[in-house]
Order: sequence, then structure tokens, then C-alpha cells
Amino acid sequence: MDIGRGLNRYFDALAGTRAPLRDPGVWMPFVIFGLVQGVILLAMAMFTAPWVSPLMVPVMRFLGGEPSLHYPLHLVGFPAAYQRVYLPLVASVGFALWTLAVWKLVDRHTLGAERPHRRLGPLLPHVVVIGVLFVGTSVLVSELASNFVNPKTPAMVARGIVLASVVLVATVQTFLVYAPVALRLRGTNAWDALRAGARYARRNFPATALLIITVLMIHLPLDFLLARADRVAARFSPETILQLMMGSVLLEVITAYILFAGVTELALPREGGLS
Repeated sequence: MDIGRGLNRYFDALAGTRAPLRDPGVWMPFVIFGLVQGVILLAMAMFTAPWVSPLMVPVMRFLGGEPSLHYPLHLVGFPAAYQRVYLPLVASVGFALWTLAVWKLVDRHTLGAERPHRRLGPLLPHVVVIGVLFVGTSVLVSELASNFVNPKTPAMVARGIVLASVVLVATVQTFLVYAPVALRLRGTNAWDALRAGARYARRNFPATALLIITVLMIHLPLDFLLARADRVAARFSPETILQLMMGSVLLEVITAYILFAGVTELALPREGGLS
């Protein structure tokens, strides 16, 4: 696919995310996962409250050690502690809910509605496999990139490494992101869906990568602040960290919708779509 056509398809995909918003069934899975995260964040933040402390005090000690039980270190270390909960959560519950939204996006699409209907339930184990690979490989690439940055790294070099890691993560996700759509259309297994999705991604790489980079760049400022929670707490207040994390959850509701609605639109053109 040439760059010009890729740009046109990218903008068409973004435009195509507007129509499904009229159907609550499409965007509700994203909202539900946001609410799940919000409840977990509040439980972790208020772990000393009598109604949650018997459960949450041991959990917080396990996630962040003894410092996580004391103010303000509890909030300073909150992003790192929550990350240990978030990664398995998004790879399983989150990806299952997002795939449910993909199912609904395909069903309401003009071309997708022509395909045989499939139930998500029997395919959930395959969804989890795809989710673990999607999240795990992305985290691995990010961690490898972060190893090249240390306190002595010049600022310009550090920014370049961050941007390079965004591009690398986007590249990895490009070859995995069509798998939920392929699973819905083919109804086979995770490995077949991943292969079919990767083949389609190669033919539509510019548009897909641009869509993913857009989502990653929207998150980058908040991710940057949360990675420097100690400085945020010193400059503002420890409670600001919790506010930023809740904002990040809300932002993810929006960007996850944009990503999967856009990908579904890219996967179902009138000619040469994913099959």
C-alpha cells in the first residue's frame, strides 16, 4: 500500500469511528472496563477504609511492599503497584471486553453483517491468548527500550528513545491488532486469527500503524507524568497522582474505542477486506 492511499484509509478509519457511537452496545464494553479499573483504583487508594482494609492491606503490601502502606509513599508508588494489577487485567478481562465490542462492531457493519454470526463465549480462551500476546509483546518492547535510558542519558537522546519505542510498540501491535476481527470472521483459533491478521496488516501497514501511533501518542503525556510520580507529588500533591491515574483510565476508554472501531473499519472495506 502506498503512503497516499494509507493516509486516505487512516482518515477514513477515524471518520468511520463516529457512526458506531450511536449504538450503546458498541461502546459499553469499553465503559465497563473503565469502571472496573476505577473501582480497583479506588479500592487501592482507600485501602485503609474499614470495608476494604482486611483484603486490601495484604494486597497493597504484596504489590508495593511496606512503603505502600504509608502516606505519601503509598501514592508515589501507586502507578508501579497498579501496573502489576493492570497488565494481567487488561490482557484477560480488558481484551475480552474489547473483543466483545469488536464482535458488535462487525455485526453492525454493512459488510460484517453478511458474515455468519458467531458466539464469543466458545472462543474466549483464544481471545485471552491473543490478549496475552498483544499486551505481553508490547510491554516487552517498552521494557527493552527503557533499558537504554538512565539518569545520565542526555535529554534529547532520551526523547528519541521514547519516540523510537512508541514506533516499535506500534509496529508490533500493527501485526496483532487485527486478530480479534479475524477470529470473529473466521471462527477458528487464536493462531489462525493471528496469522490472518498479520497477513492483512502487511497489506495495510501505513494506515494501521498510523492509527496505533495516534492512540499511543495521545497517552504519552500522561504516561510521562505517571512515570515521574515522585516529581509530580513534590510539585503538586500526592493526591494528584490518583487524579492522573483516573484520568488515564478515562482516556483509555476513549482511545481503546478509537483503536478497535478504526481497526474494524480498516478490516472491512468493500473490496479486499480481511477474511
